[in-house]
Parts: sequence; structure tokens; C-alpha cells
Amino acid sequence: MAVASSMARAFMPLLLLMSLVGGAAGQPAQNWLEPKTTAEKLAMLGREFGRNARYSEISITSDSMRILAEVPDKPGTMADYNANDNGITASSMMMPWDAEFRPEQLYRMSDLAFFSAEKLNELTARTFARLQVGSEMALARYTFSIGQLPTPDGTFMVPSPDGKVTLEIRLEADDGWKGGRVTYSSTGEEIDIVMP
Repeated sequence: MAVASSMARAFMPLLLLMSLVGGAAGQPAQNWLEPKTTAEKLAMLGREFGRNARYSEISITSDSMRILAEVPDKPGTMADYNANDNGITASSMMMPWDAEFRPEQLYRMSDLAFFSAEKLNELTARTFARLQVGSEMALARYTFSIGQLPTPDGTFMVPSPDGKVTLEIRLEADDGWKGGRVTYSSTGEEIDIVMP
């Protein structure tokens, strides 16, 4: 019960803040993949988790965010969180490899500084051009992680060339079956491309 109580105390401010920043009544919901909104949500997450918080993966879709991070008040313990305009919750289930504490795969919010709203706009446009698609596909997800496509043994199918944060930009067709992605290094170089 102490763990549940600790988790509730730790995330009550997140629940309150996240519910306040969502669209006001009668307003359309924000698209979390709009680069300006993405940057705002990441900045808010950084403020709420704290400057020294460490993340393993942050995946953003049009209406939510999945956060795999070290528990702010329990160093060495990983947790999976889901955030949307209604709040943020800790997931009760995690994949075993997500639960493993791997400090070499953690980064701080300041490590995302390169991926500003302007840079996200630029890289998203490059992704559409590189994958040679237009309006038949839409931006589906941004994923920030030291590498992309983690495996159960703790390695990545797409490792970071410099050990720093990478960004995968995924595009998908409306049917969800056809998709492609480009992974960028911490300096914006293409390090992996999967054509649709």
C-alpha cells in the first residue's frame, strides 16, 4: 500500500497539470504531433518530472504520450506512464525488458534540446520527402530514445551512432497497415530508413 500511496503523491501534480493544459471545454483537442505542441508537452513533462528526471523512451501520438522513465522518487526503478489531455497514469503492466534498469539507456529532457519545434518541422518534412509520400500518409508518431526498436536483451535494432538520443518519425496510411519511418541521430542525420 505504501508504494501505491507514494505513486499517488508523486503523480497528483501531474494529473492536475495535465488536465489543466488540455483543450478547454468546447475547444478542439490539441494535436500532440504539431511540433509546437510537442515541444510544449515535452517542456511540461520536464517541469513536472523534474530537471534531473531520466527517461528511456518517450513516444508521442496525436493525442497521447507514452513515457518509459525512472520513477522520480525511486531511483533505479523504471515505470511506464501514459499521458493524454485527461491526465497521466502509471501503467500497471510493463514488458520485462522495460522494467529492467539500464542507466546507459537513460537521458534527461535537456538531451532533447536539438529537437526543437523548428527542427521537428524540418525533420518531419524531410521524412515525407525521403519516404516519397504525400497526403496518402500522415504523421503517426515521434519516438525519442537512445536507440530505436529495443530488443529483450537490452540492445537496439537501430543503435544510436553516438550514444545520444535518436528520433524515429513514423508515417502511416489511414488504414494503419502501410507505414514507413526514418530514424535521425542526435544531429539530424538519417541512420535508418524503412520505406512504406
